[in-house]
Amino acid sequence: MTEHPNDGLVRQARGIKRAPWILLLVGLGVFAFVFGPGRVVPPDEGRAPGPRREIRSMAEIEPFIDDGTLLVFDLDNTLIEPVGNLGSDQWYHFLVRKYTEVDRLDEKEAAARAMKLWNKAQWLVEVKAVEPLTPNLIRRQQDRGVKTMGLTAREPKIAGRTLELLERVGVRLGRSTVHQAERKAPGGAHFKQGVLFVGEGHDKGDELVKFLREIRYAPAKVLFVDDRLDHVVNVEKACRRAGIDYLVFRYGATDAKVEQFKRDTKDPQLFVGKE
Repeated sequence: MTEHPNDGLVRQARGIKRAPWILLLVGLGVFAFVFGPGRVVPPDEGRAPGPRREIRSMAEIEPFIDDGTLLVFDLDNTLIEPVGNLGSDQWYHFLVRKYTEVDRLDEKEAAARAMKLWNKAQWLVEVKAVEPLTPNLIRRQQDRGVKTMGLTAREPKIAGRTLELLERVGVRLGRSTVHQAERKAPGGAHFKQGVLFVGEGHDKGDELVKFLREIRYAPAKVLFVDDRLDHVVNVEKACRRAGIDYLVFRYGATDAKVEQFKRDTKDPQLFVGKE
């Protein structure tokens, strides 16, 4: 049986016959050291990142980027967001609710109809960086040789418009990426200028791993950031299955805006407008 590190202290205390009060002091000291609030914690103890983390600012990922890291970013509500809610990710999901609950469409038809309208809205929206610091962070990492790419549920048919919107906020993921040529994957995904467009309803993790295998790119580590927990979990699972070292971050910079929109649109019949 393995001896506990504190057993020696206890035996020493028991061996002191002439001063029984020392036993009490030793016991209290051990208890305070192990459980008490005044314990001195080594600098790195309890601070290792773990495979999945919640963050509020993109600046929090920077300490975990090193040589060989592949930086992979979601786009909507991660790198860019509309000024307002029209054309946002939350607006798309509101449309799906409206078409299912009010118009009584089945889930597949509702999603297709919502995506069609959402795609049209991308030509009307003005976007901004979710955080002003993010474009500079990306450029700084690219300048030191780190590879970057986007991983989005947007459809390939709006790839050109999406890249234009990213350019407007100063983000060019193709500036230092894993594959320079445009590439269409068999499953419908499309890689263009550093962004992999997989379409709504596809598993981002599976699509990412499949793409990296197709181009024969083996990163030392994948660092993935997305505001949607389901996508974060899918990338985590896919990397683990593929044996790829990874860190995944659920990014909450737009959480308050999204939650406010959900409260404001609790009744899907509020939607009015022409398609």
